[in-house]
Amino acid sequence: MNIAELCNMEQQVKDAVDELKRSCVAAVAKAPALLGVTQLLPSCCTVNLSAVRSGSLTFSPEYFLQSSQAELVRQRLAAAAYSSQIVERISEMCQDGRVRINGVNHPLNASTIAALRAFLA
Repeated sequence: MNIAELCNMEQQVKDAVDELKRSCVAAVAKAPALLGVTQLLPSCCTVNLSAVRSGSLTFSPEYFLQSSQAELVRQRLAAAAYSSQIVERISEMCQDGRVRINGVNHPLNASTIAALRAFLA
């Protein structure tokens, strides 16, 4: 093996890790809305009171919008350079039910956690 082949392999691994991150984010974005949530526009939805009660009593729109949940996951996975780091971060998000971004905890909804768990199976 020469240096050129090694560099090529390194780039292939980097591309695969980036694709895995994109797949995780896409899966969260495409996950079904929570029961009682109707998305009207990409950044607008209606939420039944029953959905608020079942969602740890959060009133944050980012909890109910899958596009916002996907962005939180994207931010959490952005700095992961290795597949093991991705697995560790997904496991952490699933176990904690939240993601910490810039010192702020953001709760993750059940659809997001289910979409992420599929990558750990």
